[in-house]
Amino acid sequence: MNWTVESIKEEFNDKFQMKYSICLNFCGQKFSIKTDSQDLLTLLKKYYSNFISRQCDKATIIEIANSRELFFNLNFEKKQPDPGKNKIKEEFHDLTDGRCVRKILTGMVFVFGGNINLAIGDCLNNSNQIINYINNRFIQKMIESGSILLHSSAVSHFRKGIAISGFSGTGKSTLALQLVSRGLAFISNDRVLCKDAGDEALIYGIAKYPRINPGTIVNNPYLRQMLIKSELDYYKSMDRESLWNEERKFDVFIEDIFGKEKFKLESKLKYLLILNWSRKSPENTKIERIELKNRPDLYPSFLKPPGLFYIGNYHSDQDRSFLRTLEKSRVFEATGKPDFDFASEFFLKTISG
Repeated sequence: MNWTVESIKEEFNDKFQMKYSICLNFCGQKFSIKTDSQDLLTLLKKYYSNFISRQCDKATIIEIANSRELFFNLNFEKKQPDPGKNKIKEEFHDLTDGRCVRKILTGMVFVFGGNINLAIGDCLNNSNQIINYINNRFIQKMIESGSILLHSSAVSHFRKGIAISGFSGTGKSTLALQLVSRGLAFISNDRVLCKDAGDEALIYGIAKYPRINPGTIVNNPYLRQMLIKSELDYYKSMDRESLWNEERKFDVFIEDIFGKEKFKLESKLKYLLILNWSRKSPENTKIERIELKNRPDLYPSFLKPPGLFYIGNYHSDQDRSFLRTLEKSRVFEATGKPDFDFASEFFLKTISG
C-alpha cells in the first residue's frame, strides 16, 4: 500500500480512541492534545501545568496513541548525525503529503503533514519524546509565522531578554540558570525563537525544562537540593574535567527551585551573548560588543536548523536575512576561559544600567 499521512490518519482513527484531552497555549499558539492514555494525560498536565488553557478554539490537534503496535510499513532512510555528533538516532520517510519520523532506539513513530499530527509508541516510557514532539509542532507554527530558530538559552529581566548562544558544551544552560538564581526569569533552554517586531526583536521560549549535567548542579547552590547528599558528595569529589564531561542529565523544574512566575516564554531581545570561550584558553574571560555582520565565523554557533520535525523552506546562514532581526539587539562575544561568575556580573550590571 502507498501510505500517505491521510491514509495513516484514517487507520489511526479506526484503531485508537482519543478519550482524553488537554489544551495548551504557548505564546498564543494553541494545541489540543488528545490521547488514549489517561496516565499520559496526567503526566502532560503536570509537566505543562503553567501552559494549560481553558480555551481551545483554533487549536492545532496532536493525537497520541500509547501502543507498541505499528499498523503500517515504510522504507525509512537514516538521518545522518549533525556536525560534531556521531550517533544516528532517527530515520524518516517523506510521504506525498508529509513525513514520518521513527526514533531508532525507542521505536516511537511520528506522522505529520498539513493539519495532521500523530504519535504512536510506548509513550509512557518515552514521555520526553512526546514532549519534544509537541514542542516541535510549536516550532513549526512559529517558523511559519516568520520566526527564526536560534541555538540559545534565554533569560529575562523585566522583559529585557538575554539570548545565550554558543556551540554545544560551552555552558549556555549553566550561565542561564546562574542568572535565574540571581533573580532573572527563565525563558528557554537550548532553542529560542526570534521574530522581527518593527523597532525591536522578540524572543519566544520552548516549554521544556532544562536538562543539565551534575557540574551545573554542583556549582549552583540553588540547584544542589536536586541531589541527595551521597550524590552531591560523589560529584564534588570528581576533578573538573571529569565533571564537565559527565553525561548524566537532570531535569530542572524551574518553579520548584526558584519559585512561581520564574518560567516565562516571551520577552524582548535586548542582548545576544555568544559564548566563544574555551576551557583550554590561557586567557582570562573577556566580553566585548561586536558587529554581527562582520563575524560570519560565529553564525554556526547560534543558527539552529529546524531538523526532521520541520516541513518547509528555511533560511540558510548564507542569505543573512536573520541579521536584520538580531542586529536590533546588542551583541556580545565572550572569549578566553569560561567564567560564569564574571559573565553573570557583567550582564547583571548591563541590564540594570
